[in-house]
Formats: sequence, structure tokens, C-alpha cells
Amino acid sequence: MVIAIGILLAFCIGVHFYAEWQKREFDASLPKVPAPTQVQAAETETETEGGHWHGDEWHAEPHVKQVSQVTDASQTLTATNEPHPLDSLSGEEREEWIRQRYALFGLEPPPEGYEYLWDPQTENAKRDTSGSPILHRIGEPIINVTVEWTRIGFAPNAEQYEQYLLVEEQFAKAEANGDTTTARRLANELKALEAEAQGELPVVSTSGIFDGVVSPEEVQSITSRYINEALEQAYRERGLEHLILR
Repeated sequence: MVIAIGILLAFCIGVHFYAEWQKREFDASLPKVPAPTQVQAAETETETEGGHWHGDEWHAEPHVKQVSQVTDASQTLTATNEPHPLDSLSGEEREEWIRQRYALFGLEPPPEGYEYLWDPQTENAKRDTSGSPILHRIGEPIINVTVEWTRIGFAPNAEQYEQYLLVEEQFAKAEANGDTTTARRLANELKALEAEAQGELPVVSTSGIFDGVVSPEEVQSITSRYINEALEQAYRERGLEHLILR
């Protein structure tokens, strides 16, 4: 029994020393960690032969990309601090520079106290139904009108609308003359024309920016003008210009 126990202890001790020897061999095979002075050089130099540190992690590649990004950022910052061309101009030179800038968009400079309304999607001046750029008086509210064809109603073509107006006029005369029989017949004819000419109609929504310079009455008047212009353009695009209210 004693001999058996001695053999077992010897075997365990041998396994322990063998494992320690394997661990030392493995540690010796790992790459050498740079000395602290080398690490400092890797952080401050643009390139290093041995690589660089990121926190506690060692990278073998040169640390080049990060330096180039810093250089680009400084160049961009310098560009954004350049003075505006108008800062060095005055009088006629200043006016000529402004005129040339507007000419790039096919426009004349706006009258004093006015500005053009610009479309953020196309980066061009907004235009009315006649194709003229929309002038905005500085200080007035800016109204944005959105038109969507989401309503179904009486949307006749030009021929149907002309027929409808003719029957409507006859109906008004019959009522004025007290001819109830004719008036009833014409009323049914008008309903039939309406049912036959159903189609999409525009729905308008508005949003605006108000700075309190103008009165609420002026805001309402300006809003109505913008709505009418937007509806007129929408009807023309759908070939329904005969439905534009005059």
C-alpha cells in the first residue's frame, strides 16, 4: 500500500512540473512587448516600424490613417473660416457681384425689401402659375401650401362642364318662372351629370411662419392668395383649368 501511494505521488508531481515547463515554453514563444519608451514613440510619431497601442491592445500596423484624418479636418476648418467675397466689396462692385449671383439662376436681384422664395428640394426659386419667381415681402408670413388629390367629387371634363352650366342656367330660369315641372326635370338631369363626372379633387393644407409684423387680417389675405395660386396650378396640371374659380 505504501509503495502504491508513493508511485501515485511521484506521478502527480511529474505532471505538475511538466505543465509548468509547457507554460514557460508558451510564454517564451509570445512576441516581445515594446518597452515604455517605444510605446510613447508609437503614440506621437506618424509611423512606427513596430506598430502602435490602442489602450491596452497592441497593433502591428503603422498608425497612419488617424494622422491623415486630423490633417483633413484642420484643412476643412481653415476653408470654412475664409472671408465672404462681399466683405471686400462696396458700392457698384457689390451690386454687380449680387447681380451675377442671381443671374446664375436666371433672375434679377429682388426689389429692395423683398426676397425670393426658394424650393429646398430643387434649390431654385419658387414660381407662380405664370412661371414668374415668387417675391416675398420681408416681414410677411411665409405660407407653405400642400395640395393632395385625395377627395372624390364633381370633376367634369370641359365638355361635361359646359353641358352642366347650360342645364344649370335652364334650371334657374324655370325656377324663376315658377315652372316646377321643368325645374324638377332639370334638377334630376343635373344630378345625373354630377354622378357621371365623378373624379379626384384637390385638398389643400397650409403651414406658415409668422413673425408678428403683419396683422391677422393680412395673414388671412396672404394665405388665401397662396391657396388660390396653388389650386390654380393644380387644376391646370390635371387639365381641369375650366374649374378654376374666377
